[in-house]
Amino acid sequence: VLNKVDLVRDKKELLPATDRLVKAGFPDIFMVSALKGGGADDLKTAIAARLPEGQPFYPPDAVADRPEKFFAAEFVREAVFNLYGEEIPYSTAVVVEEFKERPDRKDYILATIYVERESQKAIMIGSGGKALKRVGSRAREEIEAFTGRPVYLELRVKVAEAWRKDERFIRENIYGRE
Repeated sequence: VLNKVDLVRDKKELLPATDRLVKAGFPDIFMVSALKGGGADDLKTAIAARLPEGQPFYPPDAVADRPEKFFAAEFVREAVFNLYGEEIPYSTAVVVEEFKERPDRKDYILATIYVERESQKAIMIGSGGKALKRVGSRAREEIEAFTGRPVYLELRVKVAEAWRKDERFIRENIYGRE
């Protein structure tokens, strides 16, 4: 690969360098301007053509490297973000406590939404539980579309004061569950 060819005024000046590379046994020579991108596509194509094909990391039917439980929690979090705007979403964590696939019945998911203060819990639940029902309804639709199965989603709201500053809480509940 001869780089910085954009700096050469007369391209004939490149002939001695390419001649040396041919004599040294290089089968292909690429003239590239990394700064301007010239010749880079040809180089990438040649490299890709020479890479050996390896074994797949995941089964062909795998959609992601995370379990469905992870995505269920993310769909609940997404519903919280979409429905509450900037009111409390950044103070919420969602933990899927149970995820049971049940043949011939709806899958059962129990998720806990953690907030940092009692006032946030009241906002999250809403009058008569209406706000939490909206979160559950929206998240359930997303989960069902993702899994392709009907779901019964049960949501709970709990207070975990200053959970965002609690390394143990984060380690055990956010990163330790999968």
